[in-house]
Amino acid sequence: MKTKRLSINLITSFACKIISLLFSFVVRKLIIQYLGKEYLGLNSLFTDLLSFLNLADLGLGVVIQTCLYAHLVNSNEERIRGILNFTNKLFKSIALLVIVVGALLLPFINIFVKDSTFDINFLRIVFYIEVLGIAITYMATSEQILLEVEEKKYILNFIELGALILSFTIRILAVVYWKNYYIYACAILVKNLLTIAIVTIISRKKYSNLFSRDKINEEDKKYIKKNLFDLIPMRLANFLYSSTDSVIISSLIGISVLAVFSNYNLIFVSVLSFILISVEIIKIPFGKMFEEKNPNIEKYMFSYFLFQFFLSSICALCLLNLTDDFITLFFGEGLLLEKYILIIFVVDFFIHSIYQPFSMVILSKGLFKTEKWITLIVEGVNVVVSIVLVLWIGVGGAIIGTLLSNTISLFIRIHRVGFKFFEQKKRLVILFVSFFVLVSLEGCLSYYLVSSFSVSYLNLFIKLLISVSVPTVINLLIFFKTKEFKVIKNKALSLIKRNS
Repeated sequence: MKTKRLSINLITSFACKIISLLFSFVVRKLIIQYLGKEYLGLNSLFTDLLSFLNLADLGLGVVIQTCLYAHLVNSNEERIRGILNFTNKLFKSIALLVIVVGALLLPFINIFVKDSTFDINFLRIVFYIEVLGIAITYMATSEQILLEVEEKKYILNFIELGALILSFTIRILAVVYWKNYYIYACAILVKNLLTIAIVTIISRKKYSNLFSRDKINEEDKKYIKKNLFDLIPMRLANFLYSSTDSVIISSLIGISVLAVFSNYNLIFVSVLSFILISVEIIKIPFGKMFEEKNPNIEKYMFSYFLFQFFLSSICALCLLNLTDDFITLFFGEGLLLEKYILIIFVVDFFIHSIYQPFSMVILSKGLFKTEKWITLIVEGVNVVVSIVLVLWIGVGGAIIGTLLSNTISLFIRIHRVGFKFFEQKKRLVILFVSFFVLVSLEGCLSYYLVSSFSVSYLNLFIKLLISVSVPTVINLLIFFKTKEFKVIKNKALSLIKRNS
């Protein structure tokens, strides 16, 4: 693996995500303060509804990446040019499809907004502005994919960072000074326009020899078509996981309750997105290692499992011990959910995070058929259980449905991916059992240590130190002498030497 390039991609991705997260929290606080809680609920609802339109590519970008791996390893420029030209045409068609489908959804917007005081024309105009913002993102997808598979994600991150700062500046001005939600919505459109323009210029200049009107090879076209149909259920399942809770709560309970729920959801999804960054970055070099049949792949995977556990346990304990205090201090009183809902959020987060290495194997090897129908069935269970439980017990029912689907997904991934591609099956099971036992004990200990602290910014910092220290110390004591940890340590030392 090209460790230095990998580290640059990770660092810039994390930096971009941190800045985006900080701005997001600031904007949410300002929306509550200057526009009201109902606008925050509307913002959250439209974000999740619009993720449906992000399904339009149905995973084509991921399939294109896996198709490009072998040709990049073999430097087959003719095949690469054909794939990129094919991709460019497809994604422009997808952009048009998004615009048309978005227009068809306009008459039904009021169905998803219960007990709202918003004018229906206002809702439709704002929704369609955001639809156009999504459609624009498909106009430079082939250029973006090429930069990613060439492990130059950092270029995209710098572009995204500049566009984010401009976008959030406009949004803050729109909320605080102009108090105009139309301008707020247009800021996202401006950001996406700026991003695709710069990405297109840089990518086509850097790889001018790879952009032409070459016809795609029939073998590549067949590969893309086959794997795309296998990936569609996974994409649908991801949409159901990330978006249905908000839609169910808004439709069955109300948009004001969604505003309270969305604060928790944003925190947990934001932290999980940091973890998913590593999956997105690492899948490229791992995909090339699988293509090259690297004999050390299993050794690296077990080290990745351990690294993922370290990361997941620290994040889970921080979320358990800090979320309620953060919401109280940052957003104000009266915006907390019941404690059992927070605990379910945390358990669901840990499970979703800990199985990401298996997801990385699926993405990097293009094993979309492995997950084809199972993921769709699992998320179908999520929707049904969530609706039934929301009607029965309220907001907590939506999270219980999601937790159930993620638990089933974990067992399926261990069985269908872990047992199929790893020789040390028994060791894999023991490792994951130990992860769950450890994080449970660490959670109880850390919660006991922080429970006596009152809500204040100083105590929030103290709780953060405790929440990070407890899992770090315990995990180091237990795993320090294992060969998996030695691989992580050697990689870290190598990285430090290269950058010093």
